[in-house]
Amino acid sequence: MQTKLLINGKLVQGEGPAQAVFNPSLGRVLVEIHEASEAQVDAAVRAPTRPSKAGRKPRPRTARCCC
Repeated sequence: MQTKLLINGKLVQGEGPAQAVFNPSLGRVLVEIHEASEAQVDAAVRAPTRPSKAGRKPRPRTARCCC
């Protein structure tokens, strides 16, 4: 199970307090996930918002004169 945070395109471990995720049918903890620290939240908010090159639309080709 992936429990890391995606910040600026990279998976990183949370630096905040751990939160237990319980399986109610078994009554036990499945995994503990660390929350983001304030610094990690700030980094995520300031991360670049432009799409990656793979997500960009291609530029239309300009017409060239053949004279």
